[in-house]
Formats: sequence, structure tokens, C-alpha cells
Amino acid sequence: GRKRLRFGSIVYPYLVWSILQTLVQMVTSRYTNSKPSLGQLASILITPAQQFWFLYALLLISVLYYVLRRLGLSPLVTFAAFAVLWAFSDRIAAIGWNPLIHATRNGVYYAAGALLFGSPWRERLDRAPAAILAAAVIAGYGAIALAVGRPLTVGWPRGLDLLLAACGIVSTLALAVLMGRVPRSGFLALLGQYSLEIYVAHTIASAGLRIILANVFKVRDPSTHVVVGVVGGLLLPLILGLLCRRFGAEFLFRLRLSGPDRPASASASA
Repeated sequence: GRKRLRFGSIVYPYLVWSILQTLVQMVTSRYTNSKPSLGQLASILITPAQQFWFLYALLLISVLYYVLRRLGLSPLVTFAAFAVLWAFSDRIAAIGWNPLIHATRNGVYYAAGALLFGSPWRERLDRAPAAILAAAVIAGYGAIALAVGRPLTVGWPRGLDLLLAACGIVSTLALAVLMGRVPRSGFLALLGQYSLEIYVAHTIASAGLRIILANVFKVRDPSTHVVVGVVGGLLLPLILGLLCRRFGAEFLFRLRLSGPDRPASASASA
């Protein structure tokens, strides 16, 4: 069940792609800013490499959430527990272990999603008029832009990050619903279905394209690097994911585990 899901879709891709990316960076270190060593490769069990901090923190959060729910706590009480962790996250940061810091600062969003999952608001959001959705997008992203653009000398009030995160989440959901209503928007859904593949492989793809542009084609224009890097970072992992599914090589991204409570054919989502 859930234990297999966490291993197959979080731990497994974390280990596979952390090792793969670090090895690629070691081989291409003369062309990159990152100079990883064998010691750093060995430390991935404790210190996540680059973007893989997210999967490590997600594992800690999901395990803690599972434990609290198994202890009999309701989704609301579990959310409250994560809110308390968030409130004390600055003190927990004194421990100095980044995965735990990320987990305590971001677990509240995971718990909020679990609390709201299956509630009527999802159907109401899908049926909301386009004008209301557009207003939510503009208001939410506008609030974030104003906050980020404040003078650096102005302090950041405690709790404002939660409010801004909520604005970003609501705005993004509203934008997703709007984009889903656009004809022939299936490609965007495809990107969502392969979000794990894109996440774990985009750094190698983008960095590889940057190396080719700079050293083979001698391209120095920043805008070209940005466009090619972003587009390639999305499309190349997507193509790889599609090919892996086509030829039965999905083990590159997920480990499917069979068992009495999980059929072998079940899909392990990211």
C-alpha cells in the first residue's frame, strides 16, 4: 500500500536520479559550476543533492503524516500538528539539517491538501465562472508580486509567507482550471502526468543543452540559453518518459512493487 508507494515513487527515483545526476556532473565538471565529489555522492542519504531536497522533504512529510493518521488523529488535527511544526520551524532550524527544516516549513501545505482533498470546493472550483477564476489569478499573483517587490529593508512579518503561499496555490489552481478549458490543451495535462520525469531529469537536460550551446555552437546570448534550457528541460524528460513507457522501461523513474494489497499493475503516482 502506502509504504510501497512512498518507496516506489519517492525513495527510488530520489536514489536513482541523485546518483545519476551526480555522476553526470562529475564527468562533465569541466563545463559546469558544480564540482561534486565521491564524498558528496556517498552523502545523498543524508544531504540531498540540488533539486532533490524536495523528494527528501516530501518523504519525511508523508511518513510523519502517515504516522499521525495511524495514531488516530483526524485530518484536521493532523493539519493543526503540522501548523505547530511550522510555527516552531525557526527553532527547529537550529538543528541545521536542511531536510528537516524543509519538512517542518512545508509540511503544513501537504496537510492542508490532504484536508481539502475530496471536499466540495474542488467541484465548485471546476464550475466557477471564468471571470471569477481570472480575478483570482490576477489578485493572487498580484499580491505575491507586491510582496516580493517590497524594499529589502522592510521586515517579513511572521505568517505572511503562509498567506502568500495560499494566494499562490489558489491562483495556480484557478489558472489550471482556466487553461483546462482551452481547446486542445491536452499537452499541458501530459506535462502534469509526467511531472516526476520532468522534475528528476530536467537539470541534466537543461545543463546538457547549455554545454552544447556554449561549447559546440559558441552561443553566448542569455535569452537563447534561457529559452532552449527551459523548453529542452521540459521536452527532453517528457520524451524520455514517453519512450520508457512505450518500451516498458519505467523502472528508470518508478519502481512498481506488487503485493497482497497492491496489484502489480497499479500506477504509482508522483
